[in-house]
Amino acid sequence: KVKTAGVIWKMAASNFQRLHQSIHLKQKQRIISFLANHPDFQETLSEGDMDSLAKVLTAQEFGTNDQILRPGESAEWMFLLESGEAALSRLGDESVEIPVGSTIGGLGVAFLTPGDVKASNYGRHADWAVTALEGGATCLALGCNGLDVLSPSCIKALRAAAVRTALERSTDFYMKLTEVQKGKLVQCLTGDPVEIPAGHRLIAG
Repeated sequence: KVKTAGVIWKMAASNFQRLHQSIHLKQKQRIISFLANHPDFQETLSEGDMDSLAKVLTAQEFGTNDQILRPGESAEWMFLLESGEAALSRLGDESVEIPVGSTIGGLGVAFLTPGDVKASNYGRHADWAVTALEGGATCLALGCNGLDVLSPSCIKALRAAAVRTALERSTDFYMKLTEVQKGKLVQCLTGDPVEIPAGHRLIAG
């Protein structure tokens, strides 16, 4: 039963499909542009890898004060902050603003194995929350099931992004390193072998 008078628009199925495909293509192009300008993806991923990653990332909008990640939440999703502003906070601590390009919940997802995903063996995010600030935020979301279709290069880049974000948040020491030293440290922590010439000091005290 209609309670309020209105207008119903009819659209042919073929037109709806074309509109849906057009919107999807524009979103994918936007995501690829973001990845191509992100330091952890622009030099490590091929065009094919970026296309594959863009297919499993979905844009999610968060309004002012919406929680992007909740304390203790199951680690089934990771996010890349595409635009807007967000802050990380722990109970009793001051909040810390998160820069655009940062991962949110990355460590909990990027290091899952296919066996973990198949067995639903997810961890829990730490005891902190991430909240969208004034004006909201847009994030690119990746569910852990999306890891199954990604190449090793994509997984490696996601892990590097997650590790780099964690280091930037947790220690002043990392920010004092040169770009080369930062890269070597991220390589070590993501499990990649790092070649260091004999007698060379990676980090000087």
